[in-house]
Amino acid sequence: MSNRILAELVAQTLATGRPQTLSEEKRHAFHRAFEADISDEVERMRARKRQAWEKLRQIAIR
Repeated sequence: MSNRILAELVAQTLATGRPQTLSEEKRHAFHRAFEADISDEVERMRARKRQAWEKLRQIAIR
């Protein structure tokens, strides 16, 4: 969703040749979408970190 909002902004900028800004409503929508998009990546990073710590503990125990 955040990519769609950014794509629309880029398309408007290219069409007009001038910088564009998001309305307050679209800016809030972008922030909500970005947080939702990034939360999945953060969870994946946390899972990889937990796995790495578990492997380290297994190595240290041996």
